[in-house]
Amino acid sequence: MAVRLCAAAFRHAALPDARRRWGVLRHRAGIKSTRQDKLAGAGCETGLPANAVVPRRYRIADERRQHTIPGPVWVRGYCCISSELRSGNRLRGNQYCLQSLILCMNLNPNNVAQFLAERKLLSFDSVVDGDFLVMDQNSRNRNLKIIRRKSDGFFIKQIPQQTPEFMQSMQREAACYRLGNESKKLGEFPSLTPRFYHFDPLRYILIIELLADSESVWEYHKRMGSLPVDVGRLLGAKLGAYHATARINGQTEGFEVFGRQIPWILSIHETNPMYLNQVSRGNAQLIGIVQQYPEFQSALAELKAQWNFSTLIHGDIKWENMMLRKAAGEPALELKVIDWEIADVGDECWDAGAVIQAYLTFWVFSLPLSSGMSLADAAASSNYSGEALKQALTAYWTSYAESRGLNQTASRQKLLRSMRCAAARMIQTAYESIQSSPQISPYALCKLQMSMNILRDPRNAVEDLMGL
Repeated sequence: MAVRLCAAAFRHAALPDARRRWGVLRHRAGIKSTRQDKLAGAGCETGLPANAVVPRRYRIADERRQHTIPGPVWVRGYCCISSELRSGNRLRGNQYCLQSLILCMNLNPNNVAQFLAERKLLSFDSVVDGDFLVMDQNSRNRNLKIIRRKSDGFFIKQIPQQTPEFMQSMQREAACYRLGNESKKLGEFPSLTPRFYHFDPLRYILIIELLADSESVWEYHKRMGSLPVDVGRLLGAKLGAYHATARINGQTEGFEVFGRQIPWILSIHETNPMYLNQVSRGNAQLIGIVQQYPEFQSALAELKAQWNFSTLIHGDIKWENMMLRKAAGEPALELKVIDWEIADVGDECWDAGAVIQAYLTFWVFSLPLSSGMSLADAAASSNYSGEALKQALTAYWTSYAESRGLNQTASRQKLLRSMRCAAARMIQTAYESIQSSPQISPYALCKLQMSMNILRDPRNAVEDLMGL
């Protein structure tokens, strides 16, 4: 909600070099401002309250003179920089006002209601009525949950600092929502993801639907104590339908933010030994095992060489990023996929194989490996039988191939490649699980062994694990 601020409250410089220096500052911030003529005594749109004050200044050197520009000001949680330009030269008759720039704002429970109201996503009446609860859920990003009883809630994500890594990850996620919801270029994307509400490209704030009463697929299976076949069918149907409609087909407009990067794990065997002292000892041991076996190296190199840039993929499919809930008045489960931060134009088999890997990883974690028993004995004592795993995987792929529109030959080819991608993704999961470990864990070793077995003979793995 912009308020009108009298131009007389600030002094405005009309000097060309002053405007040029301020333009450089705007350009570095990545912000556009509007030029307004004849504003002496008139009002101008700004993000600052009318009573805003500028308590201090800092200087920006110019090759001929110095201009004193107001420093940052905190107003109601907003970190602002005023548009005021001060100069030792006499002001000219025609004055110009540069729109005030709010360069950053850290959302918190104290200012989030105003932020939402300014974007017409919330009425202050609902806040007064008590239909507004804020929960701080910070993790890698600054996250806020807005819980409301009478209306849909919001999940708000803001990057903790504006570094290239964080900025690019949110730009990718926002681009996914923009392409899927506004440009309609990703087909089934809106039905696969939470509802999109707003993205602030200046402050890197993303607002999506809060998935109330939901749980991750991992949590669901843990709670159920089984591997329901109907969940496998749901995962396959939703992901297959998305992949069928998210083909790039040579499009470039709107996809510029995606760097078309091949997953780093496909190059792990190329790691120079001189860099092993920069990772944990557990990770160094894992890399050493991968480099020790030619089967790993040749299989990863082949997957990398055959990478297909055909589809906008999630890139980090795992059960923790797949949420289940029951829609209002519906008995059937609904699936939503979250966290599209590393989405990219890539190979759809990477996402499809990631679901297979998620099933296998969940089963491995159910084994009591730490007790010292053999792998065969641990598998026999698991709460999730090998037969139940096979049935769930079969249901998943059958449903995926049907939704994806694949004939029998194409389905077989996709399945074999997806199974190999699942094995590579399992190496990545093993690596990530021991990033702070002084030695490789039994679970990471088990996943490495399973990955090698799959990569050695993917056809036999498909038959053994899926019965297909």
